[in-house]
This record gives sequence, C-alpha cells and structure tokens, in this order.
Amino acid sequence: MAAGSNPPVGRRSRTIALRRKRKTYVDEMTQIKATRDVLTLEFCREAAVFADSRAYEGSMLVTARVTPAGLTWLKTQVRA
Repeated sequence: MAAGSNPPVGRRSRTIALRRKRKTYVDEMTQIKATRDVLTLEFCREAAVFADSRAYEGSMLVTARVTPAGLTWLKTQVRA
C-alpha cells in the first residue's frame, strides 16, 4: 500500500482531510461558476449582436440594445 492511501485515523488527521476535501470542492465549484458566468455573458453578447443584425433585415423598428438593467435581468433569469 502507498503511504497516501491510508485513511486518516486520528481526530486531527480526519479534520485536516475533511478541510482539504472541502477546499478542493469549493475550488471546483468556484471554477464552474466562473466558467458559467463567462459563457452566460458571451451568450448575451452574441444574442444582442444577432438581434441587431436581424433587426435591419426585417422591419427597421426592432433593435436589441444591451442595457445594464437588461443584462442584470437576464443574469438573474439564467441563475434561477
């Protein structure tokens, strides 16, 4: 058996092992959240560009503008 494969026996060892596992989990979740936020914002940008380009093909009345309030609303809808 390798030295690292033995389960922690003492209370302090178990506590440290749990802290390490929790830290790894939190780091992974933080990375996933950051990636999701970047992808969400990129999607919003692409959707606005697409809507702007399509607005001129049809009726000139429809335009998509990305406003801070609209972006905030969209982010809250995506996170829900």
